[in-house]
Amino acid sequence: MRLVVSKQNPLSKKDKVAPADYKDEDFILLSHDMLERKLTDTLTPDLTEDQVVGEISSTQVALRMVKRNAGVHITDLLAAISVSDDCKAIPIDVPLTIPFSVFWPKSEKELSDEAKECITEIAESIKKVGIPLTSFGKSFLSKSLSNQAIS
Repeated sequence: MRLVVSKQNPLSKKDKVAPADYKDEDFILLSHDMLERKLTDTLTPDLTEDQVVGEISSTQVALRMVKRNAGVHITDLLAAISVSDDCKAIPIDVPLTIPFSVFWPKSEKELSDEAKECITEIAESIKKVGIPLTSFGKSFLSKSLSNQAIS
């Protein structure tokens, strides 16, 4: 998991943070009914009402708010890849694993070229952050997307 902060935030100078480092920050949180919020709450200190800038239903919207230095946001590494040059995604020293799944199509026969391209991009993003593809995922990509194969 990563604490995403604006480059204007003094925490952006750190290479790793602990919950004590960001206990006084203002937070942009996901909506309380979202699974990721329930999981990341274990990394969030006891917040006062004044520390909650807003509850957002989209990580991307929360990251745009962070970019404007409205607060900080906790998210997973895959989502943090989209952080702009104006932000820093700092590893949190408390390990947390969130469930993450990709469902592969059974067959490529009815997939459009756009769908194949999208699947390839998703697989590349997953690999970029070090999440291994399952053997089924690798097999699907090598057989059905051979012109865009991923090793």
